[in-house]
Amino acid sequence: MRNFYFYLLVLLSLTACGEKKKDAGNTIDKMAQNKSEMPDYPNDLTAVFDAHGGIDVWATKQTLHFEIGEGDDKQVHTVDLHTRKSLTQAANYTLGFDVEKAWLVQDSTYMKPERAQYMHNLMFYFLAMPFVLGDPGINYSPADTLQFDGKKYPGIKIIYDNGIGVSDKDEYILYSDPDIHKMSWLAYTATFGNEERATNFSYIKYDQWQDVDGVLLPTSLQWYKVADGQPTEMRNEQVFKNISLSPSKEDDKMYEKPENGTYTDNK
Repeated sequence: MRNFYFYLLVLLSLTACGEKKKDAGNTIDKMAQNKSEMPDYPNDLTAVFDAHGGIDVWATKQTLHFEIGEGDDKQVHTVDLHTRKSLTQAANYTLGFDVEKAWLVQDSTYMKPERAQYMHNLMFYFLAMPFVLGDPGINYSPADTLQFDGKKYPGIKIIYDNGIGVSDKDEYILYSDPDIHKMSWLAYTATFGNEERATNFSYIKYDQWQDVDGVLLPTSLQWYKVADGQPTEMRNEQVFKNISLSPSKEDDKMYEKPENGTYTDNK
């Protein structure tokens, strides 16, 4: 149960990682299937991708599996990287996304449907950094350098085209190690769908990596407290286990809503 409330805390500080608007989401999914049309990324972002194995290598992967939590809080995630269909299996619920809608199966009100529709891919987006920052509909620009513990990390600012995501005014900053180009920090704002951009950034530290079939993915994420716009000390941590990538596609039926499931938008 502790992990569930942790996810709610994360959800309150990040809504853009949730379900995409239907039309925009379908466009992204269709474009994601044609990875041969690789866009021209900024050189500094390409360097980060390359330090993690290369976005071209990432594009050859079809399915991602990972686990988070333990005991009753354990979640087993399966994600189709090309369509972004997903399935989350837990002791108290099963949560899925069939490209069009998120759905939920549970015996009680353990998870509210309005929460579920944003949580179906929340941890996937954090785990799939930096590669998800290569999705269509993203614009890049230089960001101010982050200094932490005496080291400077150059930043790349990410903003979305109108209509991309449920909060297209949210912003991200990817900070990388200038010596080895690995991703070191992610800063983000949350606007909760408002038209005005936010100015207060939250910070996640990335410093534990694992080679998974040729690409580097994080094994833990560390959320930090923030003072005067800068990260100060670790607040909480999420650990990922049994991460695997496969070039093979799972049966699409596993992502479909079962008869006893309900769509999270109640439609």
